[in-house]
Amino acid sequence: MPLAKLAGGQDIDCSHEIRRGRNGLARYRVNMTPARAPRERGLEITLRPIPTTPPLLAELHLPDALRDNLVFEQGLVIITGPTGSGKTTLLGSVIRYLLEQPHSHRKIITYEAPIEFVYDFVRRSHALVLNMRSGCICTVLPPRYATVFGVSRW
Repeated sequence: MPLAKLAGGQDIDCSHEIRRGRNGLARYRVNMTPARAPRERGLEITLRPIPTTPPLLAELHLPDALRDNLVFEQGLVIITGPTGSGKTTLLGSVIRYLLEQPHSHRKIITYEAPIEFVYDFVRRSHALVLNMRSGCICTVLPPRYATVFGVSRW
């Protein structure tokens, strides 16, 4: 399927991970674009490393007013901005902050394409994260929730 998309002139934007041993993980954001040179066809490929965990919210040095308005008991927060402005990093840091709260029982669902941050290595109590891409469950559910039936009971 990805090669067919490229052959049809479409770009591919995805993430890729490489496991290193039992606890090691390297993740990359991958962008592939069809490219043409005189009498040749090829690909332009960009790989960008993705940290295994997002930075701490405090490391972003946000103004207090902004930081205080990112965390709600209920509702929706929308983060917008141009490419490269830090939207994914900010949202990943907020999710990490919520997960690391000692008595958090939050259920967080993200819908990303591609999935950048995963939260496997974030210390958390009872909070859960469900990362979705194109309607498919992709990562970080405990085994008892890792089925469609389990998620529907979530």
